[in-house]
Amino acid sequence: YFSVREWLYEWELLKLLNEHHQEVHYYTSHEWLSDYSAHFTNASIHFDSAKSMVAKKNTIVPFLQYCFRSFLRLKSLGSFDNKHLVIDKSIKQSFWNVELDAIENGNIYLNHLMDVLDDSAVVISDKDCPPLKSNATFDYREIPKHPLGESLFFTSLFNPINTIRTWLLYRQYSRVLNQLKSSESIEKEFIIRFLKNEKSAIAIFYFKFLAWQRFFRKHSIASVTLIDENSPLVRAVVDAARTQDVPVFAIQHGSIHSAHPAYMYAKGDAHRNIFPYRTLVWGEYWKKVLVEKGNYPEKSICVVGQQRTDSIHALVQRKDYFKSRFSLPDAPIILFATQPQQDISMRRQAAKDVFTALKSMPTMHGLIKLHPAEKNDEMYYRAISVESGCFNFSFAKDMDLYIGLALADIVITAFSTVGTEAVYFKKPILIWDPLNQDLLGLLNKGLAFPVKDAEDIMQITTEIMVQGISKSDQLLEEYISMYAHKIDGNVASRIWQIIQSA
Repeated sequence: YFSVREWLYEWELLKLLNEHHQEVHYYTSHEWLSDYSAHFTNASIHFDSAKSMVAKKNTIVPFLQYCFRSFLRLKSLGSFDNKHLVIDKSIKQSFWNVELDAIENGNIYLNHLMDVLDDSAVVISDKDCPPLKSNATFDYREIPKHPLGESLFFTSLFNPINTIRTWLLYRQYSRVLNQLKSSESIEKEFIIRFLKNEKSAIAIFYFKFLAWQRFFRKHSIASVTLIDENSPLVRAVVDAARTQDVPVFAIQHGSIHSAHPAYMYAKGDAHRNIFPYRTLVWGEYWKKVLVEKGNYPEKSICVVGQQRTDSIHALVQRKDYFKSRFSLPDAPIILFATQPQQDISMRRQAAKDVFTALKSMPTMHGLIKLHPAEKNDEMYYRAISVESGCFNFSFAKDMDLYIGLALADIVITAFSTVGTEAVYFKKPILIWDPLNQDLLGLLNKGLAFPVKDAEDIMQITTEIMVQGISKSDQLLEEYISMYAHKIDGNVASRIWQIIQSA
């Protein structure tokens, strides 16, 4: 979905340039796009290898490391006797372990649930097998805490029966794709092109499906719990569980809306066996979206709250400690939560406006919390800060987002779900929204202040800090009730009780 959408954005730009200019030379990092130059009278499309992704390199060493490590841990399959599985698969982030009073690196969406599990449950790490050729960097020296998922996949990867079954499926899939003819609709044409370009991925997904299907046949499993249940490599586990009637519990991990392809189904899908046994959502609002927009069966959705909120009370009580722990100055803090944006000019402008405003407010301290997908982009933001002449800020490198929210006097974001989470802390929220999109809906609900540029940020910040303007406590409480159910420190326990009742 996301790849094809970006291609269509590029296509619409080409149409616009072709219409308004007599001669256009367009350079793209998508080599195949140059095949469509004939569609334009005034535009020539050129493949720009300098701007393309780094050439794929041989990654045989990480692949062999993965295989050897998985082989050594095959013994964990033989002694397996747990009933409930929790799949630990996500981008690792820093969070504060309240019990240990220390920073840990792990799954922020499941860490509280992991703390309440008993001996009938086991957490399974699941690191993807590196391809033999890739433009990515793989580091398999990190040792997962629960490597069962890797060993399971390994058994399938080198199982001759599974290899034959996968090869036959791949051939059948290839034949079907080859029968698809080019379409006059550019949308359909791009979809067909994408499926043909990525057809080798079917083998990886099917290998994993077969491994987990065999595992579920062999062991008496009562439930599987996970987040992001619609990502392909995780979906393979979900589909395998479904074939063996193993209940799947899917925990909400981000905002759900009518434009989210992972959660929107057709009306006819409501009567098909394609949904998780239970989808555990934060609040009644999210349940309503899934039922009315996503066509989920209502009985399959449970409202439990957001388990990350279980630590809020403890974090707020320790603000002074955290300021000292992270060497922050004794000054009001503006937390800026970044967000990857497909429009690079918008991404840059949001950062520039924040840094420009901070420069003009030297008594404030900016705390920059990079989105997990931007964890390696510190130099990008630092360059913008230098250009803006701003130096009264620091990066929240190893800081749990919720610690940042507990410390913040003001929170700034564009459309990150950090905005909704700031409501849980009842913090003043500034939504950078120059296009008046209100993607989070916080502006329409009267829960945040709209800002379009650096001047707006400075003005609203002054009104908050000096004049004491704020949003209605009643509106904040109503929002929390609708979107997060209860902030009572017991969300993880409620989730575990539901899982055990399967």
